[in-house]
Amino acid sequence: MQAPYGVVCCELLEDELAYILNRDSEIQKTYLILDESGDSIIDKLEIDYESISFSSLPTEIKDGEVIVVMMSMALHEEPENLKKEVKNWVGRLSQFVDDVFLFYGLCGNALKKIDEIDKEVEGTLDILRDSTGIVDDCICLALGGTDKYVQYIKKDPATFFLTPMWADNWRDMFIKCKLVRDLDNIELAKKVFENAGYNKVLKIDTGIIFSDGFDEKVREFSKTFELDIEKTTTNKGQELLVENYSRFKENLD
Repeated sequence: MQAPYGVVCCELLEDELAYILNRDSEIQKTYLILDESGDSIIDKLEIDYESISFSSLPTEIKDGEVIVVMMSMALHEEPENLKKEVKNWVGRLSQFVDDVFLFYGLCGNALKKIDEIDKEVEGTLDILRDSTGIVDDCICLALGGTDKYVQYIKKDPATFFLTPMWADNWRDMFIKCKLVRDLDNIELAKKVFENAGYNKVLKIDTGIIFSDGFDEKVREFSKTFELDIEKTTTNKGQELLVENYSRFKENLD
């Protein structure tokens, strides 16, 4: 039976986390702490879970059990605040488990100095990586790593990327990061896109899709911001995800 461990995950990566947890037959139970994120991951989990507050966690987390903390996407607005909150949750989880996995990338370099957070745990602290180091963000993961990401940026730096979770949540993300004040007025966001020079949206089909209407949501986004649509289908993100999770589990105490 595997040792218990913790996960701290951005809600923009909840599809990827649900995919990984659903495939892991060694997990006996998952304690799900939503913090300030939404509860949409609940409908995606096929494993035994309990939605719970941190204060209600059992005093002992047993082998085969996992504690998952879902973090709000709004934390991306302030990288220092994101780093602070991730470090805070890693410290809190270390009261129950030795090992913690971060379902994050660099995210605006907020988590570049992961060694500062590593001090919070007794065992392994890991984060999403590729052959070059920590992945940039959820888009980088979806494409299969930094090299693939850079290829697209070099080809057309005026590209905005949409994963299934981004397509589901771009409105909330824009509001939480103060690009728009309300859903009825997105003129400010349009101005930002114009000033940034975006001319295209890339729809990334990762094969990990839990919600319906991905195509429709991408078309709506492209119409709203007057962007051309390009599409790519790749399983490289899945492969990189499995590789990361396997590495973490191999290092569990």
